[in-house]
Amino acid sequence: MKTITLKSGNTFDVQAADFPIAWKLTQAIAGELGSSLATLTKIPKVDMKSLLNQEMSDIGPLLGAVMKLVANENVYRLLWPCFVPCIYNGQKVVPTTFNSIESRPDFLPCVVELLKENVFPFIAGLDLASSTESVPSTAAPK
Repeated sequence: MKTITLKSGNTFDVQAADFPIAWKLTQAIAGELGSSLATLTKIPKVDMKSLLNQEMSDIGPLLGAVMKLVANENVYRLLWPCFVPCIYNGQKVVPTTFNSIESRPDFLPCVVELLKENVFPFIAGLDLASSTESVPSTAAPK
């Protein structure tokens, strides 16, 4: 379990969900984002205010990917089983955890940490360079 201190001062203990649960979330995100999935791995370590001050051409693909996920009900539904092993401010995370106005700003940062722990490991295993390199033919010339 990894403890994150959020900008609010609240803590979020994130832990990977079991493989089948994390894989289902990864599939839903891949279905929504397609080839843009790798964009999520480029989430900068800046706050949203700083991010919004960047040139749109710099953050457009990232912000677009995040907003697609925010808008997807299936992704939202699949987040909750991944939250089961997590703790927010000493309490188990449940759908009512972020009901208060004070805790709502922590929701998306917690989701990002959840994605880093559950989805990114699947993407990190891809070595696209080696999987697209041509393999020399071993067939005898005609």
